Amino acid sequence: MWVFGVILIAAELDYFSIKRSLDDKLMNLKYFDLTDIKSVLDTCLGISKDLGTGHFSQMVKVKAKAFSDNPINGVFSKTPCVYYEACNS
Repeated sequence: MWVFGVILIAAELDYFSIKRSLDDKLMNLKYFDLTDIKSVLDTCLGISKDLGTGHFSQMVKVKAKAFSDNPINGVFSKTPCVYYEACNS
């Protein structure tokens, strides 16, 4: 009986460590600068003129709407979209 209890405690500790790691990643997204794609491209092009290509790295949030001339339908929702990802567990 105590073995079952030890297994449950170990599983709970593992769950909380994974949850804390995911929460930390999500928390970091909150602090990224919100910008538009035009300013990111302008910054990238300016740096590539000065330093050459391959020297630009910046973490930003880009909020935008995507449009497509030929939208695809989501597998499950059947609503038009430009990209979807379905995981098979």
